[in-house]
Amino acid sequence: MSFQQEAKAFMGRTESLDPDLAALLAESAATSTDERSWSELTVAEARERCRAELLLTSGPGDQSVTARDMAIAASRRQVPLRIYHPAASQASAAAPVVVYIHGGGFVLGGLDTHDAICRDMVATGGFVCVAVGYRLSPEHHFPAALDDCVETLKWVHEHVGELSAGTARVALAGDSAGGNLAAAACLVLRDQGLALPELQLLIYPVVDLTMSADSTKAYGPEFGLSTEDLAWFYANYLGEDGNPADPYVSPWLATDLSGLPLSHVVTVGFDPLRDEGLGYVESLRAAGVPTSTKDYPGLIHGAFELAAVIPASRSLLEDVAHRLALPGE
Repeated sequence: MSFQQEAKAFMGRTESLDPDLAALLAESAATSTDERSWSELTVAEARERCRAELLLTSGPGDQSVTARDMAIAASRRQVPLRIYHPAASQASAAAPVVVYIHGGGFVLGGLDTHDAICRDMVATGGFVCVAVGYRLSPEHHFPAALDDCVETLKWVHEHVGELSAGTARVALAGDSAGGNLAAAACLVLRDQGLALPELQLLIYPVVDLTMSADSTKAYGPEFGLSTEDLAWFYANYLGEDGNPADPYVSPWLATDLSGLPLSHVVTVGFDPLRDEGLGYVESLRAAGVPTSTKDYPGLIHGAFELAAVIPASRSLLEDVAHRLALPGE
């Protein structure tokens, strides 16, 4: 996200934008020295911007949460994981093990950039969390990242009792591109007849890489995530031979969404992905999948990573954590 571009868009229109967010964007616009959008950066520059921004906006995370790194073997490769455990005073015996898949357009982010987010979710929800360090594009095109997430879910289902004593419950969450990978992983597991998570929680997910939803075209570069930016991320993910209409790439385009787990989809108001998120909700419900949704109209894409600086974003994160802790409700 380019804060300075979004600030310029919302100057004079702050009545629709969360006021704390509007102030942050205005301050960023006044102090930034680099107004380039994502698609104008090199991959290395984009990753450094992502790392620097999330360090500021996500904070240190709850340090009472413990974390350990490990890797699982998966078809001639290792998938890095970070496993978080709540403090004893925070732990909930009823909570599932949560697999979390970070966002970043399939290109950005990793276990370190989203560490604080995981810590804060775990402290709030009292659950064990397994964060996936999936392979990034353009070094690894589709389906590399999806394969890593599917293998992680298989492993978690096999080891859930070891991860959190006595529980057999698994939930799944992902934001943005991570929401895409979460939704696609559920389709893969269903199609393979394998165990599904009890809940898939998708935070402003990417579910249509054909970019056919109206909101994809309604928000220009002044909103920090332009049509050109989306195309850049998607091209990096797919490579030259990728098919954006593949249902494992664009879950909203799957002809059959039946048999998927209980679903909850989060959308935000100022987001080029909002329409496809809402459309996916309608498609899930039409397929008989129990699906709930919650919209945060004053927030922008990327708000999940602003919990340390924006109270409304903190509320979003806490809402997500509470929903994951009680997936059947």
